[in-house]
Parts: sequence; structure tokens; C-alpha cells
Amino acid sequence: MGNCGIASADDNQQLFYNVAKTAFTTYQHKASVTYSPYLTGISKDIKFLNANYFTALSSSSTLGVSLNYLSLGWNASKDDNGATLSISKAAEYNLTGSYAIKLTGQSSLGVSIKFLVSQPTQIINENYTTSGKNIFSVAADVSYYNEIPIKGNESKLHFGAVISNLGPKVSLAGSDPKTFLPTNLGFGIGYSHLNMTTNGRFTVGLDINKLLVPTPPNYDGNRQILAGKDPNIGVLRALFSSFADAPGGLKEELREIRISGGLEYTFYQQFSLRGGVSIENVTKGNRNFLGFGVGYSGIINDQAWGMDFHYLVPLKTVTGVSPYHNSWGVSLRIAIRNLED
Repeated sequence: MGNCGIASADDNQQLFYNVAKTAFTTYQHKASVTYSPYLTGISKDIKFLNANYFTALSSSSTLGVSLNYLSLGWNASKDDNGATLSISKAAEYNLTGSYAIKLTGQSSLGVSIKFLVSQPTQIINENYTTSGKNIFSVAADVSYYNEIPIKGNESKLHFGAVISNLGPKVSLAGSDPKTFLPTNLGFGIGYSHLNMTTNGRFTVGLDINKLLVPTPPNYDGNRQILAGKDPNIGVLRALFSSFADAPGGLKEELREIRISGGLEYTFYQQFSLRGGVSIENVTKGNRNFLGFGVGYSGIINDQAWGMDFHYLVPLKTVTGVSPYHNSWGVSLRIAIRNLED
């Protein structure tokens, strides 16, 4: 759905997009695994893996855990004649614990704590092997969710907000200046309708996201700031100043907003078709693509299982090959003990 899900995510994807929404789970236990060969347009061995699980502690709260692992694969450094000078490899992962609780019958709050690990580049050649020290850090997410029933429970409006990756600045390599974690503010709105006659469900969602980190200013030859603001500030100050620090003024601030939108239709609560789009300025990340997906859900007594597949089509390619070219992913999920039966 174009990476859209702050208000519209369902099943285990709620742990990725908006933890607060898990408080409205209809199952005692849910678990899933997602695998995606990442950025296949520029590499053949970059892989992303997500595994998550959450359980209902009561009718109004849930506890969850998730693991994200990104292998950056092997990269060769070569000279002008094409001879390999060295081979490097790196990886990153985080382990997250989460808790969500209903505030009312229609709203909920979620919090997450992440333990972050970055395994720096290992350089290997004929003479030696080097490996830097692992980099450790922590971060937190805070999320909110609200749903408004329309015409009973057949139709609903969904609202969500998430501040993610709140944490201290980190040094990526020894004496390097510390850099900000990608703290992000996201808002989402969604609408869903369940046709009680055909048992078909329609969902549409829209997300907007913006990083809450300083925008690099424009410098002159003496490293004096010509436009913009000094980025050497604290994390808390950056949360607020990031709305008005771009050297290009309001026009550049608006370019820093990423928009994602998507829709889904599920037939007989079993077969799902999905589509969406991600739009981002080419100078601010260029995450521009169309997303397409299919899914299947099966039910056995009070248990459910499913499989989902997605494929991305790049937009606004500014290089020879887009990193999103031939990008795909597959998910397997299971839910145990329907609390509504």
C-alpha cells in the first residue's frame, strides 16, 4: 500500500507502523515473518528480515516484541583496472519491545523501546582483516490511534500519529562527529468499510511523514553558514527547530514531507488485492514507487493464517537503475485464539 499504514495497517504490520493499534486485536496471539531482498536494483545480496509477535494481556492491552535485521551484503572495492582491492560487509539490526493500552473504547496509546546495533564494515583483503567495534544505542517510539465507527461497525474512520526513533545522537566511527537518529513524525488517516452482505472489506489510507532532524545548511568556502541554521544542536531542540531550519525556507520544508497512500480490497475475508504509491522529493530521499500486493487468509476453528506478497515499481528514476527495481517481499503470519468467538 505504498508504505502506508499508520492508521490503516492490519494484522502484525501494526507493530511496524503503529503499536497503539495492537490494543484492538481480536486474537490472543499473533506472529509473522517478513523477508525481502532489499534494493535489488543496485545489489543482489542486501536482505531485510522482520519477525514479530504480540499477545493480548487483557481485553485492553497488548505486549509485543519484534526483530528487524538488515544485511548490507558484500561490497568490493576495485582499482582503475578492475582489480579487487578489498571486500567489505556490514549489517544492522534492532530488537524492540512494545506495550499498547486502550485509553477509551475508541482510542489507544503505544510505546516501544528499541535496542539498536550497527555492525560496522569489515574489510578483508589478502593481507589482513579489519573489523570496527559494534555500535550500540537505544531509541523509543510513542504512538496514538483512534477509530470512529460509522453506521455501527460496518464503516470506520481511523486516525494515527507516531513519533519514532527518539534517542541520543550516535558516533558512527570513533572520532566522527555524532549524528542524529532518524527521528520521524508521522500522521495517518484511513477509512474502512465491511459489506455485511458480500463479506468484502474495503480500506483506504493516507500517511504523511517528516524527519525531525536538522536540515544541513548552505556553507561558504570557510564553512560559514550562508543560509539555514547551525545543525550542531541537541536532540530535543531539533524536534522543534526542524520545522523551520531549511536553507530554502518554507518551500524546502514542504519538500521534506513524504506522502504515502494506498488501498486494499478483501474478498470474503480471504483474498486481498492492494495498491499504493510513495511520493518523496528527489533531493530528500527519492523514495518514489508504486506498490502492488496480494494476500490470502485462511481460518481453521479459532485460528487464522495468511501469506502476503508485494512488488514495487520505481518512479522518478534519476540514475541508470532505481534501487527499487525488481523489489519484492513475502510475509507469513498466524493468529491463534479468536477472542470474539
